[in-house]
Amino acid sequence: AESGKSTPVEGAQPKGCEQVLDLDFGACKLQVQVPVNGKYRTPADLIGKNIGTSFVSLAAEYFAKLEAEADAASGEAAEPKPLRTKIIELSGSVEAACALGVADGIVDLVESGETMKAAGLEAIDTVVSTKAILIKSKNPSNKALVDLIASRIQGVISAKQYVLCQYNVERKNLDAVTKVTPGRRAATINALEEEGWVAVSSMVEKKRIATVMDELSSLGAEDILVMGILNTRRRLAQIGIMSASPSSSPPTQQRRTVSSSPQQQESSLSRLVIAPLTFLSFLLSLFLIDTYSTSSRRRDHARHQAGGWLSTLLWRPKAESPYAYVGSPGKGGTEGESEEWVWHTKQRKMLRMEIVDAFELRRWVMAALGVMVVVLGGAGWWVGWWIWGWLQW
Repeated sequence: AESGKSTPVEGAQPKGCEQVLDLDFGACKLQVQVPVNGKYRTPADLIGKNIGTSFVSLAAEYFAKLEAEADAASGEAAEPKPLRTKIIELSGSVEAACALGVADGIVDLVESGETMKAAGLEAIDTVVSTKAILIKSKNPSNKALVDLIASRIQGVISAKQYVLCQYNVERKNLDAVTKVTPGRRAATINALEEEGWVAVSSMVEKKRIATVMDELSSLGAEDILVMGILNTRRRLAQIGIMSASPSSSPPTQQRRTVSSSPQQQESSLSRLVIAPLTFLSFLLSLFLIDTYSTSSRRRDHARHQAGGWLSTLLWRPKAESPYAYVGSPGKGGTEGESEEWVWHTKQRKMLRMEIVDAFELRRWVMAALGVMVVVLGGAGWWVGWWIWGWLQW
């Protein structure tokens, strides 16, 4: 049996899924990205480094294989080992992780690559390539319904890929023009009342229509018309597995044109509302984390400040404080340290930790801001209603 396929058993019902259609949209790549001017040039350079991503499992699997290949190349025994590369789970603007110093590289989705270039990153390897497809069960409970849905989706895809071309031509030139427009199965030919002339209708790929019209005109075709197709149908037997036309290519530009208005609306909403709220919540989260860490350091390392009961109640010491390495001997610092707790050489590492904590706290801050808006809005409405009633009275 081939890899990824099971050996069929006589009399057993097929299990799993199979691909029906290639939907020709949603194509993107999950890629390993590093700063353009950085020191990392190959994926192997990132082994043992910090990797920021929203796809933790895929990134961990990728670097586990990378580490295994590196160990095999160095002659080490092939045995299970803990992952040396640190995978940091991030959400939101993952591409900003390298600039902020949170990660040495990232693993993120890339469609056009514009966001990656704007962040000063470049792709050095592809983890996986994806595209939207239609799948069905190998043993569907309602095969007729599955075939009907597949037929409708295929009709919409074909309608977006093809146009209907109609023209008049002399019968003596019919063989030449039908080679240019053969149609999906064959061209539709009708005789005209004028002797020696016929009308031809044929489906033509939308991306080729300009060239086809030029060729038809040079071959003597007249009255050339091009009309759009709203929908179409093919026999179910013609759809089968992977039934999308092999000569067709993803009509990226026309899909963008058709759906440009919703995308523009979504982009405007994201730019004017969602992006500022996300940025504000991140700054507020970073402020809270920095306030907490500053108070924690002062309480733990400034021995002359004992702190009050309120500080002890609000800021309980963590079991594994990320700032334990900053301190004097006996409080997390290494032996021989005698400097004060504010060390400029360790500010960068502390900033990284605070940024990671701020990313984790951001969702709770946004929820708190939402609750605050609802409460203040309700209170404002109640006060306004009370004032209006008092004025009426």
